[in-house]
Order: sequence, then structure tokens, then C-alpha cells
Amino acid sequence: MTLLALMADGGISSDELACEQATVQIQTCCPELSDVSYACVRSGCGGSMVPELDEDRSSCLRGKSCEALRALGVCDPATWEAPPVCASSPCTSKVPKCQ
Repeated sequence: MTLLALMADGGISSDELACEQATVQIQTCCPELSDVSYACVRSGCGGSMVPELDEDRSSCLRGKSCEALRALGVCDPATWEAPPVCASSPCTSKVPKCQ
């Protein structure tokens, strides 16, 4: 119920929620990544900051079993790629691939 109130009040957007849920899935399946965090917040100057895990990637990650995530290399940051948000500006962020 609190979540619905936050969403209705503009407190959390659907892409922020999707990112947060994907992060939980990753940390559940890859406990060795407990120190890794993702920017799941939509804010910044003029609202230009968007979640690093977009809704499509978040949905893909949430829909995979732990075994599938490990097979995709999600638990190995060396296999990660720059998020789509980096296409318009250089950044050093990396996120897990998912297909």
C-alpha cells in the first residue's frame, strides 16, 4: 500500500521501481556483488538523471533465474557493458547484459 502511495504521489517512477527490483534480484543471485550499487533514481538537473538499469533491462534481469543470471555473466562485472544512458555522454558506469 505504501508503494502505491509513493507512486501516486510522484515519489517513485516505474523505471526507478523496476531498477530497484532488478537490483534485489541481482544481489539475491550474486551475493558476491553486495557492495555494487546502481543509480536507480530519476533526478538531477532538470530531471536528466535516469536509472542505470532501464525498464527493459530491469525486466529481463528480474525474469531470469539465478542460474540463468550466472550463465549470462551477471555475477561477473568484467562482462558488463555501458548502460544506454551513456550513449549521449561519456560515463564510467557498467551494467549487466541481459538478453
